[in-house]
Amino acid sequence: MRNLILLLVGLFLCTSIVSAQTTYTYKSQFGSKGAGDGLLNFVGGLAIVENGDILVGNEDFSNSASSIQIFDENHVFKSHFGSYGSGDGEFRSPYGIVIADNGDILVVDANNHNVQIFDENYVFKSKFGNSGSGDGEFNFQFSLALASNGDILVADSGNDRVQIFDSNGVYKSQFGSFGFGDGQFNNPADIVIGDNGDIYVTDRANHRVQVFDSNGVYKSQYGSFGTGDGEFNGPNGINIDSNGNIFVTEFFGNRVQVFDSNWNYISQFGSFGSGDGQFDRPFKIIFAPNGDVLVGDGLNGRVQVFGSSTVVPPAAIPTLSQWGLIILALLLMTAGTLYLVQPTVTTKEA
Repeated sequence: MRNLILLLVGLFLCTSIVSAQTTYTYKSQFGSKGAGDGLLNFVGGLAIVENGDILVGNEDFSNSASSIQIFDENHVFKSHFGSYGSGDGEFRSPYGIVIADNGDILVVDANNHNVQIFDENYVFKSKFGNSGSGDGEFNFQFSLALASNGDILVADSGNDRVQIFDSNGVYKSQFGSFGFGDGQFNNPADIVIGDNGDIYVTDRANHRVQVFDSNGVYKSQYGSFGTGDGEFNGPNGINIDSNGNIFVTEFFGNRVQVFDSNWNYISQFGSFGSGDGQFDRPFKIIFAPNGDVLVGDGLNGRVQVFGSSTVVPPAAIPTLSQWGLIILALLLMTAGTLYLVQPTVTTKEA
């Protein structure tokens, strides 16, 4: 009897539980279209250094002004480093930026087909890579990530592979090839490494995200072409927040989708346009120390800032069938109570 009552109450509770909903709303933006200090043409790489400064990769062919622009934590322009060109410390397409544990800044330059390394004072130190398809060569690489052991992983987009280098830029290995099957790529765009060492790669023209283990062995994939929840139209940037949630920007879909660590869809934000909260070719995505989400709004020449909020909707009014379960449970509880207090009848022997 008691188990039956608990079952009925449990059924009622399960139908009444309302999940919390996380939403992301526009807060602010910095940078605007143009050439000059604090102005951006196409927003490529994004990164935040230890002191809170935000590094923004600016690709600007029309004005020969490609550089890394530096904004403070309040989004005020401070300075820049690098200039347009193909020499040491010069850029053409700075599409990816990561910060090493020692403070070094690594920049992927797609059109110069190399990775450049700067110290924490933005002074050029070294570079590796050149144009080609051989080991250690690049063809319009989009992004890079750092493994816990210091290895450098580069999304070699035009060669449809991920190359792995040691911390000194010496080639070690690679995985992936052109194609549509498991572990193959069609324009890999971005890389992020999970806490467990898994490697997440946005496979842009295959409209999916593929997951590999720390050795580059294929594990799984998520997404397919489309505009629905969990579908992608050109997944580009990818990142994982402190809660393990996965954020994916869509280069052609002009939105950001959010998933939990098991790839359950949570939310999305953005649409095509130039207004607040709208995108035109969103590229990379990072997180500020306060939890804000920063999205590089590629062709709009700006970085947009979003905040999150979690809302628990009011519980739904019980339906007729749910009220029936409640009444039945109460009747059974009452019957059980009467039974428990029923006096015991005894007889005396004659």
